[in-house]
Amino acid sequence: MRLFIAINFPSGALAYLQDQQRRLEEVALEGRFVSPDKLHLTLAFLGEVSMADSGHLSSIIKEVEGDPFEIKLKGLGSFRRGRSALWWVGIDNSPPLLDYRERLCNRLLEEGYDFDQRPFRPHITIARQVVVDDNTPPLTSSKGYKTGVTRISLMESDYHTYREVYGKEL
Repeated sequence: MRLFIAINFPSGALAYLQDQQRRLEEVALEGRFVSPDKLHLTLAFLGEVSMADSGHLSSIIKEVEGDPFEIKLKGLGSFRRGRSALWWVGIDNSPPLLDYRERLCNRLLEEGYDFDQRPFRPHITIARQVVVDDNTPPLTSSKGYKTGVTRISLMESDYHTYREVYGKEL
């Protein structure tokens, strides 16, 4: 099973993210845009994990304490990869998000799980392999969108579909 721990978004936040995708689509020459049911904020990418470990991961998520908090989706940016780029919507500085993620990752490490430990740059990927004409003016940042985080999800991905394996209300 290919697993990751994520925050999924309510309809209002998804609408905001789709608006950002539309803005990008207007200037993109080509690209693969993430479908609304796959828009999420990854807290920890675990990769291939056994079915037995999915139950243990669920119990770890259940143990990590946290209260609901708010985040602000804001900013449109890209990570360039040659001619194309991965485009994302950023997250304003959010101490509750960073604190929750740190507690979660510490528990994963204590239990011996291997996961991507690159510095955390919270973002939601909205498109991949996007090519924009070099003469296109930069996209301006929108005012952003505040949304509540009330649930943490253990997600399974097989490249075509995402499925929640376990969810915990904060």
